[in-house]
Amino acid sequence: MRDTPQFVEIPGARRKQQLKLWGLVGFLLVIFAVAVVLPVATADAATEEKLTFFAVVGATILAVVLVLALIVLLISIYMRGKQAAAIVLRPGATAFITQRTPELLAVLKAIGIDQPRLGLQPAVTVGPEGIELWGPRRAGRPRVTVRWGDIAYVHPDHFVIFNGRRSFPVLTMQVVHKGSGHLLEMPLPISGRNGRAFARIGRANALLGAFARYADVG
Repeated sequence: MRDTPQFVEIPGARRKQQLKLWGLVGFLLVIFAVAVVLPVATADAATEEKLTFFAVVGATILAVVLVLALIVLLISIYMRGKQAAAIVLRPGATAFITQRTPELLAVLKAIGIDQPRLGLQPAVTVGPEGIELWGPRRAGRPRVTVRWGDIAYVHPDHFVIFNGRRSFPVLTMQVVHKGSGHLLEMPLPISGRNGRAFARIGRANALLGAFARYADVG
């Protein structure tokens, strides 16, 4: 019997992202040291004045870090809440966060769903009703429903996301739609549980198993 396809790690992708992140952090630290710390440290000023300056700078940096941490926490709470709200209306379904991409909107338009109000990161539920894409939490109903009878199969894939500055590959569920008489690939990039980063292999393959309960995997 042929093995069921699975997601595989994108070669070098995660390491490349980590290198970019730490490279950016290192660059900002060097700029800060050269532009702020070094001139003050070498200036002809009293020790007390220097200590006061560094104390103010340290407090400012701490405040910025705390604000950024709070923003990340609020985003995580919001994204988890969005998935939980969809699950309340679809008990037993599996939920995840995806990305609203031009390619996804193009496929939806081709099957007769034009300009759905999904938001940048809609929640997706996978259950008996089909594949459903949800907008804001307060909407109370899915914006898009794709019935299983209109789906030929799904398959694990990589998809290149462009955020306006750079492009990077992400693990993506390709849903092959047949309802229009043509096979159309509907890309659903898989975000992590908190919606901040993209999913790892374990998470993606668990979601693939949820799809496999209702559709063929090819």
